[in-house]
Amino acid sequence: MATRPEICKEPSIAAERQERKEKEEADRKERLELEKMKLDAEMKLLQAKIEAGIIKNESDGSGARTQSRSRCNIIGLQDENVEKVRNASRPKTKREVRAFLGLVGYYKEFVPNFAAVSAPLSDLVCKGQPNIVNWDDSQERAYNSLKVAVTSKPVLQLPDVNKKFFLRTDASDRGLGAALMQENEGTLFPVAYASKKLTDRERKYSVTEREALAFVWGVKKFSLYLYGTVFTLQTDHGALQFLNAAKFGSPRIMRWALALQVYNFDVQYIKGSENVGADYLGRIE
Repeated sequence: MATRPEICKEPSIAAERQERKEKEEADRKERLELEKMKLDAEMKLLQAKIEAGIIKNESDGSGARTQSRSRCNIIGLQDENVEKVRNASRPKTKREVRAFLGLVGYYKEFVPNFAAVSAPLSDLVCKGQPNIVNWDDSQERAYNSLKVAVTSKPVLQLPDVNKKFFLRTDASDRGLGAALMQENEGTLFPVAYASKKLTDRERKYSVTEREALAFVWGVKKFSLYLYGTVFTLQTDHGALQFLNAAKFGSPRIMRWALALQVYNFDVQYIKGSENVGADYLGRIE
């Protein structure tokens, strides 16, 4: 009789050991990814300086030619993310429609006939309408027209390395979104967009961890612009105001915060209604 409890404990002990082993392996991969992120940022900054002629590349004697390549690289990065927005599948719920209208509505003064163009989409979010939206040709035309509007001039602008960058990020239960912004005549305009689908493991993160992940991923995505500059993170998640101080109980977020110490940024809290670009990008597929 004395040996039976020991037999019962063995499967539990084995399961705990396996779980601990898997966690240690996941943490190891995460640390390696953070180290790679830091190295990638440093290499991109070095390459950008070489291409801009700030640092001379002995194998290339033409400053004008390298500067031209740098501009092409920046435009290429921008075009890649613009295509994600233009090719995004249509919203399926009222919440997704609201997120999209929030993005385009922020720049409505730059979109001709905005009220008329957006009316079919606005009708979908009226009180009494079903949560799963009924989509027809009028909504499809409005959606496609407005996607083009927010991914073209004058809304989407080219980045200016002489101006400060603002990074807006957001996380949903399905994905991450980021919008890189710069100010022009008192208004923040997007210069680049990015989005990412969450992995099964990342979907299990807490809300705060997903929001922190969105920022870390956004910084990595736009490191070519952000490394070596002072930029501002704008977030609608209050806890992230302390991200650059690493004031977290979560070991995962603390590791991310330490990895971000190679960047120079401040954190600014904004209302959820103001986080228009990143909120929509975090929901597209």
